[in-house]
Amino acid sequence: MKFSSAVIFLPLLAFTSPAMAMASKGAKALIAFIDDIPDSKLTGWTEGEHTIYKDIDFRLDNQGKTADNKHYNVHVQINNGVTISTLKKNKGQTVSNVLVPISNEGALEWDATKIKTELKDAKKI
Repeated sequence: MKFSSAVIFLPLLAFTSPAMAMASKGAKALIAFIDDIPDSKLTGWTEGEHTIYKDIDFRLDNQGKTADNKHYNVHVQINNGVTISTLKKNKGQTVSNVLVPISNEGALEWDATKIKTELKDAKKI
């Protein structure tokens, strides 16, 4: 019996799995949250760990300075009361984090626009 090799081309179907759709919803909500942070909340931070801004789904936390005192360790985390069903299983999880540089005088070296851009670029969902 002789076999011939044949190449079959199937059309590539574009689809989105439920998991992909869920991640997309969470990612869109995260970007919207970051965009909605008032610029005034991204200046003049105080010492120590504290929440900078929050809504029902996310919170922006200042986790304090790095050991060398040259950066603030800033995280966006999923709140316990999150309303986005796909994120409920990840309550408390960090979904974006950046190290914001501090000048020798103690001021933030990034403005609000730069902090928001960096947080969006660092998103994990």
